[in-house]
Amino acid sequence: MRVKGLMWAALALVLLTGILLRASHIHDAHRLTPNERAYLYYAAKMHDQGVGVTTSLFREYENDPGLWAVAQPVRIGYVFILDAVMTVMGTTTVNAGMALSFVASALTLLLVAWLGIRFFNPWVSLIASALCATAFTEIWLVRGTPEDGVFGLFGLVEIWITCEIMRSPRRWWLYVPFHLVGIGAILVKQSGIFIYGFSAAWLIGFLWFQLRERRQAILVAAGLVAGIAIACGIFVVLAGNPPTAWRVFLLSFISNAEAWSYNEECCFGPWTQMPRVLFALSPLTFLLALTGIAMLVALRKWNPALPPLTRGYGALCAIMAIGFVCLFTFFPGMEVLRFITPGQGAICLVAGIGLWNFLSIVRPHLVRIEYSALLVLVAGGVVWSMVRDYAVFHRVEMAGGIPELGAALIRSALGI
Repeated sequence: MRVKGLMWAALALVLLTGILLRASHIHDAHRLTPNERAYLYYAAKMHDQGVGVTTSLFREYENDPGLWAVAQPVRIGYVFILDAVMTVMGTTTVNAGMALSFVASALTLLLVAWLGIRFFNPWVSLIASALCATAFTEIWLVRGTPEDGVFGLFGLVEIWITCEIMRSPRRWWLYVPFHLVGIGAILVKQSGIFIYGFSAAWLIGFLWFQLRERRQAILVAAGLVAGIAIACGIFVVLAGNPPTAWRVFLLSFISNAEAWSYNEECCFGPWTQMPRVLFALSPLTFLLALTGIAMLVALRKWNPALPPLTRGYGALCAIMAIGFVCLFTFFPGMEVLRFITPGQGAICLVAGIGLWNFLSIVRPHLVRIEYSALLVLVAGGVVWSMVRDYAVFHRVEMAGGIPELGAALIRSALGI
């Protein structure tokens, strides 16, 4: 009881620390990026003129090549959310965007803690929350109004719903929010199709091969196709007609000279730079995540500490983490750290699984005093990692003042 009490107290302290760190950086000096200014412009116009303004936003973007370097109105889901926050706060300034970013980052931290408790155990929750509390990207995102904090939250919510379905696949009502969140992720950002797709692919495989629930697996696949079609239909309705919607969607993949120059400065480099940056920002998180992935794929006889269903939950987190890191490691000109936010919380959870599982494996081979000493060393190492990671954040972002989370810019700030 005493140990459990200390664990819950430590978890509360970690969550409070993470939220306070985020709150302390909301009003840091920050030059808005072109994308952030575009989101504020779209949301302010919607706030002043109503939802019907979306048609003019799409046409304005389509007809002005100067806008092709900024965020596209196809990310209308984020604009709707930002407009709602503006309405609640009674302001159309950047303060609304910063408040939204802070809430999204704080909810991400709390959701990491909840997923650890709900699907693994409180110790995994504590470790994952400690790593997420000082995660570079999560703190950086509260300083402005990028869509990535909200986007990352969508990824974690989809993981949550998918795990609930895996636990109780016959609760049919769970499939409704699963598809709604997937559609919402696409509306917030085009790469939301990967949040939806990774989760659906894993769920289909789990239902088909693990549970032999093939009818449900087919329904999930059909729902995925229907969900993507619904998202496309929403784009068409808001754009006013199919040609405009299609044209703006295509333009979201076309960079003008200004955007290309910007990408060359901050986003290009060798494919190894994203893993190197992730390691440099948080070596412990990086190594523990690799450990967690190795333990999830190890044969059960070599790793009996993870029961089959828990492995399934962990594997889903690993797929989301690996998927988004690989997407923006190997896709040229997209090596930007904030792009992997849907995998950030998942990375912390996989890292928590890795450390907890390691401790579970070695525990039977140590006497009580030896194991207690190991726990003290581990706790000290995690606390040191939190302090060290936050110091790196302060060095790179506060002292270096980089305007974007491009891997090349971070490498330069760190001197690697």
